[in-house]
Amino acid sequence: MNEHILHTVLPASGELGKSGAMRLSGYQHLICAAAELDLTTRNMSIGQTIAKGYAWAITSLTVDVTQPVTGCDPLSARTWISSDRQPINRRELQFLLGDNECFRAAVFSTPVSVETHRIIRLDAGDAGCVGGPLLVDNAVSRITSLPEMEEVSRREVFPSDIDALGHMNNCRYGALAYDVLTESERELLTGPFRFTIIFRRQFFQGDTVVLCRGADDRGIFVTGSQPDSDKPSFIVWLEPQNQ
Repeated sequence: MNEHILHTVLPASGELGKSGAMRLSGYQHLICAAAELDLTTRNMSIGQTIAKGYAWAITSLTVDVTQPVTGCDPLSARTWISSDRQPINRRELQFLLGDNECFRAAVFSTPVSVETHRIIRLDAGDAGCVGGPLLVDNAVSRITSLPEMEEVSRREVFPSDIDALGHMNNCRYGALAYDVLTESERELLTGPFRFTIIFRRQFFQGDTVVLCRGADDRGIFVTGSQPDSDKPSFIVWLEPQNQ
């Protein structure tokens, strides 16, 4: 897989939590940075796709962290498209510190119209080239059942949450989930863990996000929803892994 080593990415010191381990949103930022670098080399940067009227929107991601990021040393990233079944595109990513893997991820995304915010289908040749195997076992693109959930917070969507597509940036969802974890739950990020985020409905500036938390034998769950809806707009699932 050496041919997939594309770029070096730098963890941001501001994404390290009080324990010294990276927050969920920090991993998301690294994933997005590596994917965007890859797309740029293929003349599919966000500026270029927006000029064509669309951008890639993440619908779900699954991240396996084997060695939590605890500093700002440069990481090497390998990434490739493992499946393209329009309109769903699956990307694999692997991040290494030296020769040691820190984490890997599978990201499902779809092209979304800049004008309507709806999923579109791309012309042949615009979706990217499938170039590698599946890397993340049992990556989840849907979560159909939740434990008993309890509301813990409500938060307004602010202008700083909004990205170039006009909706809440995907990295903010991880930040919202991190904020409602308990202190002991945040400590799980100092060891091996898996987290999954499912994006079901977009949030826009001025929306209110109702945040709920629950847990069962599968792990910890956080949901965010609109005040007038009983269906989650996003789900975060955090699973500690055996060392």
